[in-house]
Amino acid sequence: MILTAQQHQQIKDYIFDAPKYIETYNEVYDHVVNALEDKDEAYSIELVAKIINDDFGSFNEIKQQEELYQKQINKKQAKLFLNELINSFKWPGLLSNIANLILCVFIYWGSTRLTFNTKPIMGAIFICFILVTLFMYTKIWISKRKNKKYSIFDNALGSLSSFGLFVSVFTFYWFVSKDSLISLGEHNKVIILLILYFFCSFYVRSFRKFYNQKIKILIAYR
Repeated sequence: MILTAQQHQQIKDYIFDAPKYIETYNEVYDHVVNALEDKDEAYSIELVAKIINDDFGSFNEIKQQEELYQKQINKKQAKLFLNELINSFKWPGLLSNIANLILCVFIYWGSTRLTFNTKPIMGAIFICFILVTLFMYTKIWISKRKNKKYSIFDNALGSLSSFGLFVSVFTFYWFVSKDSLISLGEHNKVIILLILYFFCSFYVRSFRKFYNQKIKILIAYR
């Protein structure tokens, strides 16, 4: 069977609302088209429905499989990102961590002798985390606009990009702010803040490396 452009569009319209993610949509569409091209009978939308029911079970079954695959993707991406965080303590990333650690020691040493204003460094940390989150969600939004569907990777990428922001907000309200839930002395607050800064430094670098590696995989779907 040779499909016309109109028939291709009809198939796309028929299956569009069933899969949630662009990867699943492309897979179902390609499978249906290949199956139809191998058949000698006349084209009909009923034949398309039969192929989907025979080969995928149903549209509901496709959605259930998407949910299972989504959970697997989330775990896999979290593991890959954790590996990047760990790798930041290996050569040559270790040099950057040592430099930042030395900087933290000097800042703390200075804070014990002079009044230390925590607002500028806290603001800089927030900005770094916010920029990572905005970057990733902007990419997700652009992809959604282009493909009219989310990618199955978007949930994991969005969560990982906002993890640092969550940690910074949690740390600020629990330990650093004037009305923090846990009361600490000024020097202890500086220590907590410098730990957060150190985390921010290797988190941002690790996420950049993680995303640059992921984009090579995602480009096939985007």
